[in-house]
Amino acid sequence: MFMKESIISKKTFFNIKVLLFISVFIAITLQTVPIITNVFAADEEVEAPKEGEEAAQQEPMEIFFKLDPFIINLRGTGVKRYLKTSMAIEVEGERLKKEMELRTPQLRDTIITVLTSKSFNDLNSNEGKISLKYELMAHINRILKTGAIRAIYFTDFIIQ
Repeated sequence: MFMKESIISKKTFFNIKVLLFISVFIAITLQTVPIITNVFAADEEVEAPKEGEEAAQQEPMEIFFKLDPFIINLRGTGVKRYLKTSMAIEVEGERLKKEMELRTPQLRDTIITVLTSKSFNDLNSNEGKISLKYELMAHINRILKTGAIRAIYFTDFIIQ
């Protein structure tokens, strides 16, 4: 009987050693594989771009069209509320920016029409400002013929 217990404990001890070895091997592998792949990736030599290719390979910068500030009366009853806001509009390219420069009176009229239709409660929350951005984008994109605007950024937004 003592012999059977001794054989069982040796098997258990052997299984524990094997499991421990496998666990350590997996842990070391998981830690070294990312290091090795980064070393090999860093060893790959990247050719420096030539002078003419350098500008073409750079990522395009965002192009913004800035409008003069708007000061408008908000819709509502009772207390008079005013909104002063400035915005920068991200456009797809120089061609669209030039069109927006030509259509500035139309753009300002559309923006003023949308802003004056809003009340203090419409614009007081973050959700209201985000909703206003999307509404303005939709109205502005209807006017433009050579592309669409990407985003509107309020650079000033004061309600009094």
